[in-house]
Amino acid sequence: MEIYVPGRSWSDLRRAAMAAGLQEIAGGRLILRFFPTPACARLTEQNLQGFRSMLWPRVYADLRTAGVRGEDAAEHLREAMTK
Repeated sequence: MEIYVPGRSWSDLRRAAMAAGLQEIAGGRLILRFFPTPACARLTEQNLQGFRSMLWPRVYADLRTAGVRGEDAAEHLREAMTK
């Protein structure tokens, strides 16, 4: 799972992880990344718990750049969302 975090430095990522009660482990499956564009608020939706989630077209675009498995996941997402 990838989580986008607003910020520009590694210390911003560490602060976000600490705020969520997360700690770095080798081989972990949760990846914190900087949000790729400054348009965060326009490209996300807020749910009832106050978390923000990506709109599916943004997830699709990101998956397309994540290698072969990402391309497969992107295609599955597109098919599921356009039915």
